[in-house]
Amino acid sequence: MKKKILMLTGLLIILKFFIFAEENIKREQAEIFEKVLTLKEAIDLAINNNPEISIARHEQMAVKNKEKQAQATLMPRIAFSADYTNYKDSQRLIQARYNGEPGVFSHDIISAGITGQIPVFDRGRIKNDMLSFRDLSESARYRFERIKQEVCVSAASVFYSILAQQNYIESLRFSLKTMQEHLKRTKKLIEAQKAARVDALRVEVRVADIQERLVREENKLVILYQTLCRLIGLKDVREKLKLQGQLEKEIADLPKIEDMISKALKQRPDYQSIAMELESQEKRVRSVKSELSPTINLQAVYGYKWAINPISDSRGENQQDNASIRLTIDLPVFDGGRIRARIREEEEKLAVINERLRKLELQINLEVQSAISNIISSRERLITMEKIIEQARESLKIERQKYDMEKGTIIDVLDAQSALLEAETGYFRALVDFNISRLQLYLATGENVL
Repeated sequence: MKKKILMLTGLLIILKFFIFAEENIKREQAEIFEKVLTLKEAIDLAINNNPEISIARHEQMAVKNKEKQAQATLMPRIAFSADYTNYKDSQRLIQARYNGEPGVFSHDIISAGITGQIPVFDRGRIKNDMLSFRDLSESARYRFERIKQEVCVSAASVFYSILAQQNYIESLRFSLKTMQEHLKRTKKLIEAQKAARVDALRVEVRVADIQERLVREENKLVILYQTLCRLIGLKDVREKLKLQGQLEKEIADLPKIEDMISKALKQRPDYQSIAMELESQEKRVRSVKSELSPTINLQAVYGYKWAINPISDSRGENQQDNASIRLTIDLPVFDGGRIRARIREEEEKLAVINERLRKLELQINLEVQSAISNIISSRERLITMEKIIEQARESLKIERQKYDMEKGTIIDVLDAQSALLEAETGYFRALVDFNISRLQLYLATGENVL
């Protein structure tokens, strides 16, 4: 009965712990939805909560522990061992030290002792293994930094896309409001017999079209909110995040492409990761080649042996201590070509990593050039679209005045309004492209977003 009560109590404690943890997570997420997030805060949340970063962090720690295992191989190995053996024929407890020495014989012998072993010579195999794992640990650290950069750029890109989408939706709402007001004026002109009824129908069609676009773009905004929530590790996406930020329109003078490529090769974590992986594999090749050479180990043993039920004519103690030191040499003579096949395997892996490094160099070259081209292109589009918007606004103003004075048609007004809306759409697209292109340049050169 007491055991059942203890088990139930333990289960209740565990259940309360999980409930408390879940409530704590929900409370933290509720606080995030209540506050206004800046770009820096969104990126910090992504770094702390994004699953991809968490996975990379655990992978880095796993490789770090492999490095510690390799380091431990250089240290002496001390182990305690014990065994019991039953012999068909009685055996001497310990070897005779001189001719005619009396001894204890038994069919059952127990032994226990401590064994120590330390490598004396292995042609650098253990050292190369240790250094190889150290380089792999550095490679994992660089890979972790690169994943952080990629997640930060993704979060910032979605953040900027949300800001641009919000501005675009506001533009649609303003256009909708304007067209609804124009519809009221048109109906008044129809009542005054200064306009045809078809004009009102045409305006109503345009109002319906803008409403449909507004619904579509608001749905896109919801999807962007959900994407950002996933990037910063939030489960509950039923509410919209409150964001505070500004889309950039200017950028400092860009340096030469050659300088930026050189900079990227020096500071991009993924390039450094593969470079460290290459160094690690070179040491791995040397380690495997060293298996063709002799291995020398020093062993020391100290322990006791007990004879159980010794035979009647035994003379001596039933318990004896035993100590020994020996030097072992292991030289492979024939193994069916296993070691040489492993050497060729590791050399092929080395060639693969070399090609991966060369491929990444070409990719970095392309990414830097593409990012710079996109920045220049989107910046020029921004300048052009700003001029087009000014002209479209002026054109819409003129067409409305002409229509009110019965000197223009409703088609001209609708065309002017459509041109303004398309110009604003192009402007916001160019604006978000410009900001994302800046982020892509940061990612291409290995710089942090903030």
